[in-house]
Amino acid sequence: MDKLYTLNQESRTIASVALRASDDAWAIAYDTRLWSVYDVPGELTAELTRLTAINATISTIVLGPNASWLVVYNGNQFTAINIPQTLYDRLSSLQTAGASITAVTIGPTGAWAVVYGGASRGYYTSGVPSTFFSRLKRLVEDGNSVRQLALGVSDSWAMVANENICYLSGVPAALTTAVTTIQMSNLRINAIALGRSGSYAVIYKNNAWYASATRKR
Repeated sequence: MDKLYTLNQESRTIASVALRASDDAWAIAYDTRLWSVYDVPGELTAELTRLTAINATISTIVLGPNASWLVVYNGNQFTAINIPQTLYDRLSSLQTAGASITAVTIGPTGAWAVVYGGASRGYYTSGVPSTFFSRLKRLVEDGNSVRQLALGVSDSWAMVANENICYLSGVPAALTTAVTTIQMSNLRINAIALGRSGSYAVIYKNNAWYASATRKR
């Protein structure tokens, strides 16, 4: 992805990368309040523009099925269109409770997961693979800080905790190799995303990256 190369050359700090499972759409949040997108709904672009104008801190952008999207900002605030109602309700309850939204993902079939922090730490899920649920449950119960979640096609998934603990399932071998290389260098994993046809992106050390060549550049 040419945009990732540009952000790396400009020494930007990337917080979030989203890939849509049905096409080549993508979204990147970086440098706290900035963003870049490709082929996303106009409503998302308008909302990101609004958030930048009010100096909101954009932490996560999610691209879901059927033109759905979600943006998390200022710790526990969010804006969403067409996301599953159950996820919307959970996020609303977390917002009301003042809990921080630390990680959230929507899969290509509408499965979702959210991890929250604050006075208490926990998670909610719906329709996720059993292996994903078991790993998330163990990580949270053991007191780890789960920072990144990704649900991909064919029950593939990725999960990042603490600095560079990363669990993967059903992903391309190249992504597994990339993550192993990052871990062996003891570098922080900033973001990870899964897209269509086995495509992926993983960001580490603020703006260094690995991404599949199948993505629209």
